[in-house]
Amino acid sequence: MTTGQASARREVADQLGRICGICAVGFIALLAVLAMLDKMAVAKEISGGLLLFVPLASYAAIGLISRTASLFEFGLFGRSVPAAFAGMAGGAEWMSAAVILGAASALFPTAHDGRAVVIGLTGGYILLAVLIAPFLRNSGAHTVPDVLAARYASNFARLLAVIVLIACSLIFAIALIEGAVVIASRALGLDPNVAFYLALVVILLCALPGGMRGVTATQIAQYVVLFLGCVALFVISESQRFDASLAGPGYDPVIQALKAMARGLGLAPPPPRPLPFRMSEAIDSLPLILCLMLGTASFPHILTRSLATPGSDEARASTAWSLLFIAPLLALLPTFVRLSSEDVSRELGGMISGLAAAVGVTAMLATASGLLLAVANAFGHDVWHKMLAPKAGSGSRLVVARLMLVGATALAAYAAATEPIDVVPMVAWAFSLAAAGNFPALALAVWWTRATTTAAIFGIIAGFGLSLFYLVVSRYYPQAGVSYFGMTALLDAADGKPLVNVAQVLADPKWLADVPASAGNPLASKIGWFNVDNLACGVFGLTAGFVTMIVISLMSKRRSPDKRARIDTLRAPHSRAMSG
Repeated sequence: MTTGQASARREVADQLGRICGICAVGFIALLAVLAMLDKMAVAKEISGGLLLFVPLASYAAIGLISRTASLFEFGLFGRSVPAAFAGMAGGAEWMSAAVILGAASALFPTAHDGRAVVIGLTGGYILLAVLIAPFLRNSGAHTVPDVLAARYASNFARLLAVIVLIACSLIFAIALIEGAVVIASRALGLDPNVAFYLALVVILLCALPGGMRGVTATQIAQYVVLFLGCVALFVISESQRFDASLAGPGYDPVIQALKAMARGLGLAPPPPRPLPFRMSEAIDSLPLILCLMLGTASFPHILTRSLATPGSDEARASTAWSLLFIAPLLALLPTFVRLSSEDVSRELGGMISGLAAAVGVTAMLATASGLLLAVANAFGHDVWHKMLAPKAGSGSRLVVARLMLVGATALAAYAAATEPIDVVPMVAWAFSLAAAGNFPALALAVWWTRATTTAAIFGIIAGFGLSLFYLVVSRYYPQAGVSYFGMTALLDAADGKPLVNVAQVLADPKWLADVPASAGNPLASKIGWFNVDNLACGVFGLTAGFVTMIVISLMSKRRSPDKRARIDTLRAPHSRAMSG
């Protein structure tokens, strides 16, 4: 590492540290001022609105001051993001899926306690650290499709990876935009159109001026708001549960709330309570856990964090930092989920509703900007530079990336505004499709030197294609799924009975003609193969992808020792085996 590189990295660390500190002090000061205004009986709408709009304005300002004219800075922040700050940004990105999936009792036909979501989303970071992240950084590539193209020496593999990236990223981004609108309008009574355009403006201002530089800086600020906002929600809500007038002198409700927080963080023994466990529910949860875990370990916007670190050691360390920053959010998440419900947030109003809106919207925007930037970088680098215009200069590539960012945002916004959105299923589908389309090719690229180009191409097609087929048929064409593809009714995990009487539904002309199936169709997402919900459609694609790649690779000629040695260098410390 040269002196100039070391100086640049110190400058980046200092800049991100200042953003973190200023945002923490500013948000605490905002909470203090609003608490005083609340005691002065200032209108609750004012305090709630300020708690949402002030953080959003700060994200936009950080995005603007992080602008850059450097393509390298726009795409990868100059590969100078310290591991700790990359982990903090990863923690902010984790929160969105946790909020949406963890808050949804509709994830399973029977009640579920959310452990599958926690295990899947968090366990994926462990897989990322062990199997993928450091070795992707060793490749020297710029994007996930760039990694696959370099390893398998194929622009067609690159194109397939771009298709997978765009599909799963846009599905996730559409759900997040809709989620941000729902949270803001429900918690504060904000007009949905105002919330919609506000979310789009903030997303663009975070990502468009500075690319990865701006997204990383804003995600640092967003993590601060997520953490402090969740802590404030916990303290305020728990304080209101303890009535000092009934407890006698010397009783402090804030102290009681802090003690409750200590129990929630595992710092004090929790009160005994039963933890119900049903083997049938645990087995039914395994496909979703697998899809969330492998989807996390292969989602392009998450993997890009590893590519933006200075080296493989930092890439691995950044995932450990992510887990550390995720831990307090995980402990505080149940309080947010409870208070963000429509009845509770509107009843309490004021700071509670404002904090619920600020935390929820911040979680959505933190991930949405990263997703849309990943789409823009993939098109600008992999499609435009590597396939369509290989002689294009950095200036034109930067323009293309920014145009694609605007286009991807507009497309996601159009879909969110005009199509009925099933937010919770769409998030789970995005993780399943990312796992099926990316994980087999990425894992075998690193860990099996015999994996061939042909195997990778057919593996991606088989994995992504089968998962998409299962999703589309079971959700939108269940009549065909039952009649032509052998799908049957899913079973209730509690009693083992079918969730729907398929014969009775198909005998009703109303539902037989409901093609594509509406959300009210009794068969929609209630049928499948082997009792697997389409939220976990990726399990079929993962199986198909791995089997296809292994079989085709074993049928192919062995690589020469030189090629095998070159691939092995991906796993060597500080290697730059396949710079793209």
